[in-house]
Amino acid sequence: MNMRVDTMRTDPSRSRLWRSGVTWLLALVLCGSFAAPALSQPEAAEKKSAEGRVAYDSGDFAKALVLFKEAYRLHPGAKYLFNCAKACGRLEDYEGAIYYDRQYLAASPNAPDKGTVEAEISRFAEILGSRGLTAVDIACQPAGARISVAPARHSEAEQSPATLFLPEGSHTVTCEKAGYLPARALVTLAMGAPGPGSVRLHLEKEPEPIPGGPEGDGASGWRTAALVTAGTAVAVAVAGGVVYGLGWSAADGANSDWNALSQKEKLAPGAFDEYDSDYRAAGDNMELGSVLLYSGLGVAAAAAVAWLVLPDASGTAPAATVMPMPSGGATAFFTIPLP
Repeated sequence: MNMRVDTMRTDPSRSRLWRSGVTWLLALVLCGSFAAPALSQPEAAEKKSAEGRVAYDSGDFAKALVLFKEAYRLHPGAKYLFNCAKACGRLEDYEGAIYYDRQYLAASPNAPDKGTVEAEISRFAEILGSRGLTAVDIACQPAGARISVAPARHSEAEQSPATLFLPEGSHTVTCEKAGYLPARALVTLAMGAPGPGSVRLHLEKEPEPIPGGPEGDGASGWRTAALVTAGTAVAVAVAGGVVYGLGWSAADGANSDWNALSQKEKLAPGAFDEYDSDYRAAGDNMELGSVLLYSGLGVAAAAAVAWLVLPDASGTAPAATVMPMPSGGATAFFTIPLP
């Protein structure tokens, strides 16, 4: 009677290739990736602008605004800001139109249509004032900080300096910029005729990080790094456990196959060599898995201890300084600095 015994056959070269692949995969998990800095793309910007003009001419002003903004992002140019203002005007987003018109004049102070643009700004401001909205000039130092208002509201005016048109009530204005602590002010507008107000916020630089440590708020940056390291190390340990388990299963299978073969009166030529190759490959995988498992657990434990030992360093937002409202304004304008 013929008996067929299926044994696990592992090509040593394939086993080495597989282990190499696992090693490279884990290396990629542990290493960060670096993105190349964005480059100015005039041709791509012109293409987006052309698409925006087509959308504008067809009456799809919302799509045109998106395309004009994308063109400006690709290659900052005054003409794209002008186009954004026109799209906002057609969308009746007069606050956005004023914002882009002023950005346009700042980028092109000697523009031949400067008078026309300034007249448009005044006209849009009058429209917004007639709707019971109060103009509040927001300026942050340093310039270029991102502006947000709570309660949330849609506004194209996202960067300082900007003029916001706010309704009656309380509004929290926040300015944020990378490398600086955020600054906030509570702006309260009472009933009355519209009148202008100005808010000046000064952003303080973030505390210097610990020398040689990761960028961030001092020791808290180290704590973040420790937490990330611990998480990555646990992932490596889990992967090591999986690799070890696969190796153990392969070794057990090889032993079972050998036990079955050894009961035969006559072994096939090369049977022992095949068993030996399979068992060695399984042993290599178990060895690799155990190294990853115990190394990962050790690093995770050390990172956890570091996270517990390092203090938490956090800063508070600076107070806001508020410029007084010009005399003659009928609207009461109040601000309260927030931490």
